[in-house]
Amino acid sequence: MALVQAAIDLFTGYTSSKAAAAEARKAKRLEQERLDKDFKYRKEIYDYENRRNRKQFKFAKKETETARLNQERNAAYQDQTARNQYRDVLAIRNFEYAKDVRAYNESERIYGRQRVLNRAASTLALQDESRRYNELIKGMSFEHQDMLTKMLKEQGAVEARGGQGVSAGRLSGDVLAQYGRNQAIQLQNLLSAERESLRSEKQIQFDQYQADVAADARRMLQPLMAPAPTAPLPVPRAILLDPLDPDPAPRPVRGVNTIQTHSGLTIASNFLQGGGASGIKGVINSFFPSGS
Repeated sequence: MALVQAAIDLFTGYTSSKAAAAEARKAKRLEQERLDKDFKYRKEIYDYENRRNRKQFKFAKKETETARLNQERNAAYQDQTARNQYRDVLAIRNFEYAKDVRAYNESERIYGRQRVLNRAASTLALQDESRRYNELIKGMSFEHQDMLTKMLKEQGAVEARGGQGVSAGRLSGDVLAQYGRNQAIQLQNLLSAERESLRSEKQIQFDQYQADVAADARRMLQPLMAPAPTAPLPVPRAILLDPLDPDPAPRPVRGVNTIQTHSGLTIASNFLQGGGASGIKGVINSFFPSGS
């Protein structure tokens, strides 16, 4: 009976050790599956983050290149616009100056013609005045000849009548006196005509001077070229930095399975250490008693 009980205890102990080893192997297997899944998940996260970082880097790099290109295009457009405006201002400046020069030249031409016309008008007026004065002198000369002829005729008539003495002298004196008065009046008219002629000539000269001054007042000032505008400066370009290369994410590390499992020898060793050896010894002693 003791032998059976010892065998039963031995079998039970061995079975228990074997079951515990099976449970440990199962737990280790489950733990390893968990670790494998966790490593796979972290590996996928690692690959995903690396792909995302590379995509973000490429996008940031493309975005920087696009911003740099857009900035250059916009700055080039502004530079060209400023250059066009500068050329337009220069063209308008040159056009306005050329227009002023043409107007000034035309003003000088008109001024020159007006001076010529003023001199011509003054010359004609002086010639008319000279003719008038000469005709007046000629008329007075004819009058003087008429008065002299009349006086000689009257003197001859007195002498022809044969007057003598006081009456004859009185008649001759009266003729001479009348001739003298007429000559004095004629001289006074001549002086007056000469003064009038000089006054007319001075008036004509003054009118010419006044007309020249008026013509000079209508002259344009000599045109001046306007100052040149300041040449446009190029639009400053901002410095755009390229994005940094992404650092790779830390690689995932496979977890270590810390659950212990037991081999056949370990099971046997544990069985023996756990009392299995005493059981086996009891069985042997039951077959082979120590006293026989």
